[in-house]
Amino acid sequence: MDDTLPDHTSITVPVPVAEITSEERFKAIPVAEITHFVVQLSAKRMNSIMQSVVGIPYDHNKPWPYWFFIGKIVSKTFLNNEEQLEWLKFVHVHDREFIGFINTQINRVSNQEDAKAEEVYLQVVEINFLKP
Repeated sequence: MDDTLPDHTSITVPVPVAEITSEERFKAIPVAEITHFVVQLSAKRMNSIMQSVVGIPYDHNKPWPYWFFIGKIVSKTFLNNEEQLEWLKFVHVHDREFIGFINTQINRVSNQEDAKAEEVYLQVVEINFLKP
């Protein structure tokens, strides 16, 4: 990790692609139409992922670089573009962190004033990481 870089780029290791598993009933949802992704991680799981992928422990006092990196993993895995998701918000509940990301491609189209874009419906998926 390079502390001299902005939080969204401070973890400099290559972004891995994770394996996707889902319930059969959700496999028909077009991934490109998902507007929001919510990642649910325990502190222990986050630390495990960071240790195995990045080689550094998770820092609870400065979590932003880790959240951005998790967003890049999800973005690259689902959308084949590690920069397509943008961090939105996080909530800490008990020992879990819920980190929200928006799909910038969908939201960019729906927010253009000049374009007559079709109505965009909210499509949210929850992501859980298995043990690395």
